[in-house]
Amino acid sequence: MNKNYTIIKQEELKDINSKGTLLVHNKTNAKIVLFENDDENKMFCVGFRTPPKDDTGVPHIIEHSVLCGSRKYPVKEPFVELMKSSLNTFLNAMTFSDKTIYPVASCNDKDFQNLMDVYLDAVFYPNILTNEKIFKQEGWHYELTNKDEDITLNGVVYNEMKGAFSSPDSLTERETMNLLFPDTAYGFESGGHPDAIPTLTYENFKKFYRMYYHPSNSYIVLYGNFDKEEKLAYLDEEYLSKFDKIDPNSELCEQKPLKEARTKEVFYPVTKGQGLDKKTYLSYCVAFPKGVSQIDSNGMDVLAKVLVEANGSPLERALLEAGVGEVITGRYESGALQPIFTVKAKNAEYQDKEKFVKTIEDCLKRLVKEGLDKKALEASLNILEFKAREADYGGMSKGLIYAIGALGTWLYDDNDPFSPFDFTTIFSTLRENIKTDYYEKLIEKYLINTTHKGLVIARPSETLQEEKERKVKEKLQEFKKGLNDKDIEKIILETKELKEYQAEEDKKEDLDKIPLLKKEDLSYDIRPFKNKEYTVKGVKVVEHDYSTNKIAYFDILFNVKNVGTENVPYLSLLISMLGAVNTEKYSYLELEQETNINTGGISYRFETLSKNHNYLANLIASGCCLYNKIDKALELIEETIFTSKFDNKDRFKEVLSIVISSYMNNLSRAGHGAAVNRAISYFDEGSEFGQLVNGIDNYYFVKDIYDNFDEKYEETIKKINELREIIFAKDNIMVSATFDFEGSEPFKKAITKFLDAFKDESPKYNVEIKLEKKNEGFKAPYDVNYCAIAGDYGKAGLPFKGSFNVLQNILSAGYLWKNVRVLGGAYGCMCSFGRETISFVSYRDPKIKETYDVYKGVIDFLDKFNANSEEMLKLIIGAVGSFDYPISPNRQGYRSFVNYILGYTNEDQLQRKKEIIDCTEEDIRSLKPYFIEVFKQNNVCTIGNEQKVEDNKELFEEVKNLLK
Repeated sequence: MNKNYTIIKQEELKDINSKGTLLVHNKTNAKIVLFENDDENKMFCVGFRTPPKDDTGVPHIIEHSVLCGSRKYPVKEPFVELMKSSLNTFLNAMTFSDKTIYPVASCNDKDFQNLMDVYLDAVFYPNILTNEKIFKQEGWHYELTNKDEDITLNGVVYNEMKGAFSSPDSLTERETMNLLFPDTAYGFESGGHPDAIPTLTYENFKKFYRMYYHPSNSYIVLYGNFDKEEKLAYLDEEYLSKFDKIDPNSELCEQKPLKEARTKEVFYPVTKGQGLDKKTYLSYCVAFPKGVSQIDSNGMDVLAKVLVEANGSPLERALLEAGVGEVITGRYESGALQPIFTVKAKNAEYQDKEKFVKTIEDCLKRLVKEGLDKKALEASLNILEFKAREADYGGMSKGLIYAIGALGTWLYDDNDPFSPFDFTTIFSTLRENIKTDYYEKLIEKYLINTTHKGLVIARPSETLQEEKERKVKEKLQEFKKGLNDKDIEKIILETKELKEYQAEEDKKEDLDKIPLLKKEDLSYDIRPFKNKEYTVKGVKVVEHDYSTNKIAYFDILFNVKNVGTENVPYLSLLISMLGAVNTEKYSYLELEQETNINTGGISYRFETLSKNHNYLANLIASGCCLYNKIDKALELIEETIFTSKFDNKDRFKEVLSIVISSYMNNLSRAGHGAAVNRAISYFDEGSEFGQLVNGIDNYYFVKDIYDNFDEKYEETIKKINELREIIFAKDNIMVSATFDFEGSEPFKKAITKFLDAFKDESPKYNVEIKLEKKNEGFKAPYDVNYCAIAGDYGKAGLPFKGSFNVLQNILSAGYLWKNVRVLGGAYGCMCSFGRETISFVSYRDPKIKETYDVYKGVIDFLDKFNANSEEMLKLIIGAVGSFDYPISPNRQGYRSFVNYILGYTNEDQLQRKKEIIDCTEEDIRSLKPYFIEVFKQNNVCTIGNEQKVEDNKELFEEVKNLLK
């Protein structure tokens, strides 16, 4: 081992197939963890403990800013250059309440080293200390282009956090931390409060960086298949050895327990006319002491699921039966010095606040006295263990998840970053503890016998949004009045200089310093589809042979394209009710317990697929389990789809409340998805079908049933039962199954038995989809906007091309990034190129018209596009990286299945990749007609700030309120 480091701890981490090593760099005290294994998707992360001292968001703004140029890489945004020109499988930075981390990942050794170097230079030698324009761009700045205009505020983080604080869920989460930890760093908003961000000075920004961004305060993680001696030598020689040890004084202090429970009231905005009844959010919160053991912490994860997360959980039932709220949620969070436990009642009444607290505390005391349901504990523990061992984190790097897990102890001066990964000890101990009163004692110790708790109340206000905007405007007007002509000219000049800085191109010699792979580093290899087709009982089954560690993944597709026009909106209710109501054998609580004891989860969803303007619409039952549990998993699905009972009126209404709450939360936090799907639905039948099932139209449909529940309940039940009769028949079924060869026989046996329960044929009823170009502007109580435009190039006879992948890289990390994010101040902007459609959408965007102008400027951009061979190579490399993204076996299987259904082959994949690698600048320019066609159609939809939408109403055919 390198003599410049001292090994503190080494351990075989069998449960995550890794060797763990904890080291300290001798000269600086930099802390390093190595996870060595055979995963080709290598991950590197450098992080710092960054406790905030106020709400200005300085940790968050620094996170953005250090990636805007450094000593070795003086271009304005090396991060963007890496997005364009690397084979990265993960590239980002993240601000937490007490830490900031900078992770990268890649499967290519050379690329991985390049990414490491750019990130290390960024955090240790950034240009932010000498270039105030970076701070203004990423944080905040005054904007004024003419002395007669009003001064405005802009900045990427400023706009991002305005969007974050538009959600009552986000607001209660923030205020919970402030209430529980008033005297520590956790009481402040590390992301930044929109009211406080404009008080951050450049000097305090630099001071915070100098205080915490030093090797002595660093936490470095390497994961995967790498040469540890080479990497440790590189870290020491190139970076760590250049610094001397300091005391970063970044210790995180424990909050002294509150002497008595506290209450805090805040307000959140709702649209005028919505009314204020049943719109209060009540959040009960408890803080834990520091140093909770791994066993107790994981035990609390189990308890949170049992107490409040599971269907029919005791706290949910107690609160609903007491008439407090309509949607009950809760969680246990351990990713900080002191964990917290919360229970939230949504759609409550303000006057029920005392009843809310009393009901929770009485229920907890009763559970301690009477004892918890042992089967519920077993089910909760089983699902948590299954997910931990499965280690399927979707698109997130496994190494990053493990790095964050290690920091859960390591950051708090615990020299055992590996304890979270001893699953065998943790779960076997917790399983043994089910036989005792251990879990009851956890409740007593941490949730009952404590005064360190409180209540956060978020109340609705129909005037708050208007008042906030008026106050900001008045404050800026007062600020301008206090300026003399010289001051005003200075702001105008600084605005002009910032815009010029943002618009200017990087020097070629600086761009050339960004490390780049060569074309020979690229491979024409593809990740092949694996589809083995056969028939069982007349039903097509497609198997995908991937190594899944003895887990079977399956998706059972039921065609819903022939359910009848008037039945389509009820599909969302059928899907929502499956697994959430009683069946013949089980109560909905028992059903969830059986599912969690025997499987890794069963879920139901809706999905459309389309090709050549023909679409498929499916209700999908998905599950995963060990091979010896396949038959049980399918039995549970059979039980659910055939015998679910909808006759419990109260439970039916509870589920409706959950559906509506989910819609409202998604519209607030992910309005870009709703906006772009809406725009596509104006011209695409499959997307319009989707709007009726799970889009804005369905939100209105479900809300209407809820608001008129007594009148509409019986008809709704009738329609849902009709849907079951139409959908669940063999002639509507296709099956996808992913596992290795060992799983094939048990699956065939189980699926044969499963299909015996279905009738052969179902009735068919026509679904008429009416397309209408609505071009809507939806007004909502948000501070920001989500602006979408979409169109169909396929109808013009234009074929899909692999060069679209390269163009997506050019636009996302170039043209759109520069014009919508950097110059416009939006947090993000995305483009998507389907086989027939093109779409653009912005995220947490302060602008509307200006953003649509940028979209339409793509035509002129393409007309003038030029790039030499070296520039094209960079863009191609980035496009190949997104094409070759590593995915889990489960997702590989379903990807193979989707392409099988749509008729795309490995040859098509190979052709597409060849078109990417061989793409030329002329290929990019040749895409101009596609955009002329799409922008000629001009299908637009904006969800956003009420006043901004009203001010831009000429862009829309209809302006309406989003929320009802």
